[in-house]
Amino acid sequence: MIHLSRQWQARGLLVVGLAAIHAALFLGVFRGHSTTTDTNAPPMFGPVVSDVPRDTRPRYLTSKEWIQPSPVDSLVPPGTWRFAAIDIWPADRPPINLTSFTPVSEAVPDELAADDTGALEKWAKSTSLRSKLRMIGWVRPAYTQQQARSGYEGAVLVSVHVNAGGQPVEELLMNSSGYPELDSATLQAARLWRFAPPMSRSEPIPVWAQLEVRYHCCEASQADR
Repeated sequence: MIHLSRQWQARGLLVVGLAAIHAALFLGVFRGHSTTTDTNAPPMFGPVVSDVPRDTRPRYLTSKEWIQPSPVDSLVPPGTWRFAAIDIWPADRPPINLTSFTPVSEAVPDELAADDTGALEKWAKSTSLRSKLRMIGWVRPAYTQQQARSGYEGAVLVSVHVNAGGQPVEELLMNSSGYPELDSATLQAARLWRFAPPMSRSEPIPVWAQLEVRYHCCEASQADR
């Protein structure tokens, strides 16, 4: 009969105890898994099929439904506009380069006669439905006291081609005052004027604008008396 020392007996009991603990843990995990597993459930990592019905019809990407534009939206603004006359008196102070304080604001279509008040009033009532040409930047033409004392006066009519950005790209002298100095001063100032062009289908369009600048020397004549 083999006699083991107490040290080896203690080691043997420890090994047996650990083996018993591992066996109990394994048995508990196995029993817990077997009691909670449903045999009718889908296998783990298998395909999952939803019981909720879905619409399987094919769907295609489509653009927004096209709507026929109304007649008002289809209107094209006139190509030529006319501003009210601008009156200027002599001044020796240097002109301001550019200011937003303009002597005129909104233009009217040149196709409307100036003396046709009925047509002008009818058009004015429909301005909320149509785009208009507006002046938003003004430069005063040079007109000195000396020119007025010399008798320089008259009206200058210019036609300005306004691009979509509101800048003049061409200036034409339509009616001369009889004095080249006044005509030249008007054309030089017209190159610096700025406009808000009318809109067509949400886009600004280039137009022609006619402006008449009237030079008055009466104040200078009265000052000499």
